[in-house]
Amino acid sequence: MPHPAATEHPDTYEHNGYEIHTVVTPGDCRICHVQEAEQYSRNIMAHAYKNLAENKVYNDLENTILGGLERKNGRIAIQPATPPPGPRPAITAMGLS
Repeated sequence: MPHPAATEHPDTYEHNGYEIHTVVTPGDCRICHVQEAEQYSRNIMAHAYKNLAENKVYNDLENTILGGLERKNGRIAIQPATPPPGPRPAITAMGLS
């Protein structure tokens, strides 16, 4: 019998007799666990990703270090990191100038 969340999400697939749900969210768990999902929604950690995703400084830092993500034909590719705009500070024996 399929998990209740599997019937509502096209990213669920079968693997070796198990249903694999590619992306699991609190909304998926809410299908069966209403009380726990409500409690979690009031927790600051429930909003951590959204808080970071909307933070321009964090996004710039992440793209500078890791590069960006690009979605093409159902696949995710990591783009090379790009340095921040503007001149780079000179590095000296005593640190940055």
